Amino acid sequence: MQPPTRPWLTMAEPTPIHHVSNVFTVMCYNVLCDKLASRQLYSYCPSWALSWDFRKNVIMKEIKQYDADIICLQEVESGQFESFFLPELKTAHYYGIFSPKSRAKTMNEQERKRVDGCAIFFKTKKFELVNEHLMEFTFLAAQTADGEGSEEMLNRVMPKDNIGLVALYGRKTIRI
Repeated sequence: MQPPTRPWLTMAEPTPIHHVSNVFTVMCYNVLCDKLASRQLYSYCPSWALSWDFRKNVIMKEIKQYDADIICLQEVESGQFESFFLPELKTAHYYGIFSPKSRAKTMNEQERKRVDGCAIFFKTKKFELVNEHLMEFTFLAAQTADGEGSEEMLNRVMPKDNIGLVALYGRKTIRI
């Protein structure tokens, strides 16, 4: 079995930018947490390619290759954020924030390490973290459910514990 084909969109060449000091790059990547990388879901992949010990190094190599100013990651396990991503990206002058999915609040410390969530890393030479905000979509859905179509929306959203992590950065001034 082969993975499904995807249509690729060719984008136009970027327009030259005159104010280079205001330009920054953002990378967004779903790392596919270990518990979701199963042979049942990815039968076309060999087992060795699904192994986290193999994938994490390939993922990190690709992340570092892009050298983005801000890196947004999804499906990062709590334990892997602390033991792998944070120390590994710190060597490349990044700092990161993380939030696990909402269900982590109901678990003991050992179980929480396996809960995935969102991480955002930024280059410490360019930015400083001003503020961060967690959005819990089940909470937001419950707050806004008050009209026609609310029941259908709640039935879709409530069984999941999806989150969003938002960060506000300040640009560090470069002194010459």
